[in-house]
Amino acid sequence: MMENKVALTFSDNIVCLAGFEYGKEEFLKQAKDKLNPDKEFYVEFPPQIVSVASSFVNGFFEEFVEKVGLSAVEKRIHILGSEEGMEKDIRDKLIFGYSEGPY
Repeated sequence: MMENKVALTFSDNIVCLAGFEYGKEEFLKQAKDKLNPDKEFYVEFPPQIVSVASSFVNGFFEEFVEKVGLSAVEKRIHILGSEEGMEKDIRDKLIFGYSEGPY
């Protein structure tokens, strides 16, 4: 079993995630107490999630970026999901979102 991992859950009818505040809310509900940003961590998205907007990504990871910095999050994060390329997509959105400034 992987340590420092959270398997996110969403209603089966939700296939796309968007919204900075929604990302923050889901982080607080599902991940904050389960992940340690000081070491490698894993975030698993359920199979029905096919798209994650940059606003959700930046809201979800905001607290970790503020705590350990974007570079550290970028090095430690692992994204698990059924969509091919999801990890790269989420990394790119995280990096771009914070290089452009928070929403």
